Amino acid sequence: MRSREIHLVRRPAGAPVAGDFATVEREVAVPGAGEVLVRNRWMAVDPAMRGRMDDAKSYVPPFALDAPMEGPAIGEVVASNDPGFTPGDMVFSRLGWREAFVTPGEALRKRDCTVLPPQAYLGFAGMTGLTAYAGLFRVGQLKPGDVVFVSAASGGVGSLVCQMAKLKGHKVIGSAGGAAKAAFLRDRLKLDGVIDYKAEPNLTKALARETKAIGAIEAMTRRAAHGTGLGTNSTARSRSGSRAIRPSASVSSLASCRRTEPYATRTPSAPTTSSNAFGVPA
Repeated sequence: MRSREIHLVRRPAGAPVAGDFATVEREVAVPGAGEVLVRNRWMAVDPAMRGRMDDAKSYVPPFALDAPMEGPAIGEVVASNDPGFTPGDMVFSRLGWREAFVTPGEALRKRDCTVLPPQAYLGFAGMTGLTAYAGLFRVGQLKPGDVVFVSAASGGVGSLVCQMAKLKGHKVIGSAGGAAKAAFLRDRLKLDGVIDYKAEPNLTKALARETKAIGAIEAMTRRAAHGTGLGTNSTARSRSGSRAIRPSASVSSLASCRRTEPYATRTPSAPTTSSNAFGVPA
């Protein structure tokens, strides 16, 4: 079997350009004992991948030059010499950016694609969804009556936080950069308050305005004596926003882990960082 792969051939200076990458075609080996041959059907293209293109210390090693890039992917087992896998199984791996590969079975995790579409495991049913859930309910410790502020709310994680909070019956204010993203939050996610931070000279005042507009000030005042503002504020925008609500426990300020600008056009019910790998049908 032949496979196309995307290799990083040089470290980008600023925004990546086509010349930083190369498409390489190679022969995929026959799986040996304990190995599995997988054809990728879906892969994730995440903002975090840009950081791995730099030769810098981080929580994950940088991409090697002149080698296939890596990333989350959902593939179909083509052949297996591992008793735990059979042809047709859908599996998760971190070996994206290639059409097909052979790997030991322990590097794969089965995914049930009879209950969810395969690409869901790269979005709301995968790490993106887990990050949103943990941030909102474990770190943010969402409580009844809280008003939730989400920065980068149009991104993969942020949009899920918004939807989870709305499903729980909370008022949600989201911020994003640009008119198109603001419209997505307002018209598709149906948020209670929306801030286009690029159009606001002062985010603190903008957040206070939106909070007042949805009638949260009275509730905040009633609860002000019972605690302080909550939040995992990883950006300057969310920090300045949280100061407007710091006296009260009724607003959770949640900064999503990453900005995923291209995802603002995806459907609100299933935002995902996935795209079809090399145009291969799922």
